[in-house]
Amino acid sequence: MEEDLTLFILLFVLFGGTLLSLLLLHRLRLPALVGYVATGVLIGPGGFNLLSGTSDTVVNAIAELGVMSLMFFIGLKFSFSKLRSLRRHVLRFGTSQVALCLAIPFALYYFLIAEDWYAALTIGALVAMSSTAIVSELLISRSEVGTPHGSRSIAVLLFQDIAVIPLIIILSASGEEFTLASATATAGWIVAVLFGLLYVAPRLLPRFVSHVAATQSNEMLTIAILTLVTGLALITHFAGLSLILGAFIAGMLLAESTLRYRIEELTKPFKELLMGFFFISIGMLIEVDIIYQNIGYILAGTLALLAFKPLMVYLGAKVSGTKHLTAVRVSLLLGGTGEFGFVLLTEAARNIDSNLLDILIGVNLLAMIAVPLLVPHMPRIERLLAGRDWLHESNNLMRAANATAGMKDHVIIIGFGRSGQMVGRILKNVGVPWTAIESEYERYRTASKAGEKVVYGDARDRDMLIATGLLNARAVIVAHQFQGMAVRNIEAVRAIHPKIPIIGKVYSPGEIHDLRSAGADFVLVASLATGATLAEQTMHYLGVPEDRIRDQMRKAKADSQKATGFFASIDFEEDSPSLYSFELADDSAAISMTAGELTEMLAAGQTESKINGIRRADQEISLSDDPVLAAGDVVVVDTRPSQAELVEKMLHSGI
Repeated sequence: MEEDLTLFILLFVLFGGTLLSLLLLHRLRLPALVGYVATGVLIGPGGFNLLSGTSDTVVNAIAELGVMSLMFFIGLKFSFSKLRSLRRHVLRFGTSQVALCLAIPFALYYFLIAEDWYAALTIGALVAMSSTAIVSELLISRSEVGTPHGSRSIAVLLFQDIAVIPLIIILSASGEEFTLASATATAGWIVAVLFGLLYVAPRLLPRFVSHVAATQSNEMLTIAILTLVTGLALITHFAGLSLILGAFIAGMLLAESTLRYRIEELTKPFKELLMGFFFISIGMLIEVDIIYQNIGYILAGTLALLAFKPLMVYLGAKVSGTKHLTAVRVSLLLGGTGEFGFVLLTEAARNIDSNLLDILIGVNLLAMIAVPLLVPHMPRIERLLAGRDWLHESNNLMRAANATAGMKDHVIIIGFGRSGQMVGRILKNVGVPWTAIESEYERYRTASKAGEKVVYGDARDRDMLIATGLLNARAVIVAHQFQGMAVRNIEAVRAIHPKIPIIGKVYSPGEIHDLRSAGADFVLVASLATGATLAEQTMHYLGVPEDRIRDQMRKAKADSQKATGFFASIDFEEDSPSLYSFELADDSAAISMTAGELTEMLAAGQTESKINGIRRADQEISLSDDPVLAAGDVVVVDTRPSQAELVEKMLHSGI
């Protein structure tokens, strides 16, 4: 019976560990990667060993699903036409990066430390790999997949995913097993499978998905997508390639479909969960006592790698013709190691010294973790290491200046996503001039080709804001989808022009305060605006008089700026005031109190709460009459989530 429950125990520990990690991370505001890895350490052999009865194969399979899901999403953002346009970067940049990062560590170890070609090759292969999972996630979260440095990083990661195959073959085979004939046969089989996937599958699979989508069943479409992803992953695996490459190809196939955005929305929940599992499995590889014993060697090796590898990546980028600033950014993104490093070390474990293996595992882990910790400081590191690429910057600034030449009393839109584009269309229709600043290169390129007044750049840059005519502008609209970026954009604008009106957008009432503190004059809550618009249209259809509609819409706009007056949901990140409903039981302390007395009791309890309404037998009781509370009454209280439990206790038990 216990064996039958092994999988459920595994899932319980992984789900529970992931939940605890997220709760802790929200409180401490740490990168998700750190919490996941820490969870893996605690539940793994180096911690409480909670999964001692679980097969390592099962854990590794679930972890690999995480990377597969991420690569599928990356594939959705690419297409075969886009991949063909990147083939020069995949081949030239990828080849030079892998060759440099492999050859130099190999030579240093072999000629300066020990004449052991196998250990030297293992170290070189480890250094040559970067983390597809981490780098891709960073690019997605920062909307930088379509930028020059984002697309080149993805190109190099794709080449690494392919290059890891011959490295695994060499490291896993003994001398007598590895022959030129066997290697040639394997290569031929791989080429045949890739030909089928890249030239035959694109003509068949999109039709299949469209046929399933015609059923109008989201469940059936989701299952079809998952079947497609796992099926192609298995094909590439049995061909001698990686599961990850098959998932990426599946994403690219579906990127050609008109259903791309619907597919992305349906499968998004799987990505976040499985990625957490992957990083937890990495933490399970860590044995704290062994790390502690070799901490000096591990730290020294990590620092040497982080200093050496970005330089090698930069040189590889320059050899392939990449511009200076883009090369610097790519070198910072790819300057760590990756998950394939653990695969390579696993293959090499039987033929390498155990102490050296433990050190390499520690170095690989720390170098992986270093990248997401360093990337938020990328602009500062860029200035420190290489200064500015003035030619690149001047080109962007020149375009911005040309786009706004002679423009006055215009509106600057920061972020040209769907919201920004809608604002631009409406302003154009009423004759208000505008220009937009977009940091996602692919969106900028597409919009500017279509004739829109969009410039490519970072709205946090003082020179960029001045070049777009901020000093002569009439207003600024910050339509960025990420709250942190929006706050920094507003701060940058306000530092140059203290008096210009700034209008911002958030997705949750709890974020209003951050944008207001940064200097926004008006903040629109997207979810509330949608609800208000739905209500407005409904009132029109129901024949509600126009004056009443206008009055209600004015009230809705006023309420949206209070960040309160709305019922709470389960949200671990925010503690903004929300509405809570409490029904009074027969023995509740609040019975026989008046509404005024209850207000005084809440104030005495220092809960910063107030009564929003009272309902009795489905009828709303006027608070102005100071009604006496009775059993069965529902008291609606405006309070913070952190104080809701205390308010409920006061209503039922008193102070």
